Amino acid sequence: MTQIFGRIVAVVLVSLSVILLIISEEMSRMNRKKGGFSFIISLIFTGISFYYFYIIFYQNIPSSILKRELALTSFQKKRTETVKKLKEIKKQPVKKEEKVSFFVYIKVNGETLKVAPGDEVEIHKDTKFKIEKVETKPDTGYVKGNFIGFVPKGRRNTGQDVGYWISYKSLRKNKAIDKNKTKFELVVKKGKKILGKVYFKFI
Repeated sequence: MTQIFGRIVAVVLVSLSVILLIISEEMSRMNRKKGGFSFIISLIFTGISFYYFYIIFYQNIPSSILKRELALTSFQKKRTETVKKLKEIKKQPVKKEEKVSFFVYIKVNGETLKVAPGDEVEIHKDTKFKIEKVETKPDTGYVKGNFIGFVPKGRRNTGQDVGYWISYKSLRKNKAIDKNKTKFELVVKKGKKILGKVYFKFI
């Protein structure tokens, strides 16, 4: 209510200032001295009226409009920052995942064999062998060598078969990957990621 009254007063003051300017113009025609004085007074009154008009109509903006404008400004700022970040990401070179290679060291008949990923090792069915270690390049730390079909006696199957003696007799034949039940695989893993496999053929 107060705001509406203030706007009415502002309009009235502006109207009066216009009327005063017209009157001072007419007075200057009849009496230049009095007309000039009244014109100066009218200008001062007009300036005050327009200043009051500006305060009432442009400074007392409803809070909802202010909030809307602030929200739009904030949204535009965030959008600009997001676009800038996306451009920076596109400029950055894509880092290619480093390929990890490995070697499996197998002890059999008193000798140590060095086997690469994808290789196939032939072993007699009555021969025991041990996976001594798995060496990765570059070094990735702890890795697992899981011989599919082998579970150490009296131990829980953790998927880590490095360090155990293995024989064809100790294997679960249903885990073989061929029809003759003579071919098995050693899966080398880093966490859940498979780095590669080595194959064992029993003859």
